Amino acid sequence: MAWNFDKKDSLADYNAPSGWCTRLLYSADGRKLFSCGTSQLGTSSLMEITEAKGTIKKVYNGLTTQLGGVVQFQSSKNHFLAAGEDGLIKFWHVDNVNILSTTDAEGGLEAFPCLRFDKEDNLLAVSTSEGFKVLANPTGLKSLR
Repeated sequence: MAWNFDKKDSLADYNAPSGWCTRLLYSADGRKLFSCGTSQLGTSSLMEITEAKGTIKKVYNGLTTQLGGVVQFQSSKNHFLAAGEDGLIKFWHVDNVNILSTTDAEGGLEAFPCLRFDKEDNLLAVSTSEGFKVLANPTGLKSLR
């Protein structure tokens, strides 16, 4: 299937809120659009975007500023967001702008680790300086055994 869009086909056309290096991600149900990025000044931000208007609906607290790298992030099945920065994995519930928890995954994480939830949201793969680690919730631990 070829994607062939003209400017007139766009639902919304707007400047990225972070203004420089931005990643966009839809929730699993396609109802929420998230933006995570770093400005040219090095300020990181994670936010929910109102898709039709291109405006900021919600800004999540807890990302560090002035780090000079690109924050990696991932969404689970409509419930959680995870972002990797400053050698930590940070978690938010999508309905709450305050950080839920953080982990250093027992060390070895890169400054801006890449991360990916599995289909069931029970496992989270994160990049390390020597490869990767798999983090698991209690259900994920059972599946690994």
